[in-house]
Amino acid sequence: DGSRLHAVREVVRRPTVTIRLHRLLKLTLEDLVQSQVIDQRGAELLRAAIAARQTVVISGATGAGKTTTALALASCIPPEVRIVTVEDTYELHLDRDVDAHPNCVAMQARQANVEGRGRIPAGELFEAALRMAPGVLIVGEVRRPEEVEPMLDATGAGDAAGSISTIHARNPIQALSRFQSLALRGPGRTPMEASAHMIADAIDFVIQITARRDRQGHRRRLISSIVEVTGVRDGSVTRSELMRVGPEGREWVNPLSDRRRELLAGCGYDDSAWYARAQERYA
Repeated sequence: DGSRLHAVREVVRRPTVTIRLHRLLKLTLEDLVQSQVIDQRGAELLRAAIAARQTVVISGATGAGKTTTALALASCIPPEVRIVTVEDTYELHLDRDVDAHPNCVAMQARQANVEGRGRIPAGELFEAALRMAPGVLIVGEVRRPEEVEPMLDATGAGDAAGSISTIHARNPIQALSRFQSLALRGPGRTPMEASAHMIADAIDFVIQITARRDRQGHRRRLISSIVEVTGVRDGSVTRSELMRVGPEGREWVNPLSDRRRELLAGCGYDDSAWYARAQERYA
């Protein structure tokens, strides 16, 4: 059923077993709006981004809700679109939801056997995934240096029309920096300048999912930042923070770039009213 077991002995006072149960979730962006993870405008932007086949990276700490957010974004993908997922361990299970995603292929990396043979890392699955002509490529989590370059190549070159992936980071800036550092440590030893251009070509948005305690001590999740990747300057990836959650709550602080505003407008996203107010405010 997708549950994961972890057992430890010899190095603990008593044998310890941890079972992480997996629930097959069917979530939508509207569910995230209802639970106040994101506001309606943010949901509309992300829905349009998926419709426009943009690449969205979900950043967050362990247990923050990255997989849950990825499932909500995947709910925006029409049934006729072919999805290919690449994961270290099956967590998304989109291929099980044959009503919503009848054309989904789920791929899982394989660990080496006791003789150290037979390992197939996630990085090697990208070539096979691209040969399946995916409309959307979903990467469970980018963890290892050898995974970054083939993923960026796949999305930046347009071989996959759209992409959703997750990465472990505290904020969008750190997420983009992690992509660069992983690329530098990868088999190709991609220089920082080159990796910055690869990232800017491949990634369109980074969203930060955060788990916080409210005043009553309850743990709640929220999308605390949405960042648009805008280009490269002096060897670094440039970005614009569109939305953030601060002491005063959720606020929209910067407009989309003209190019992406036009692209997302074709998929139903309209921020013209906010944009007009922002221009008046700073006139």
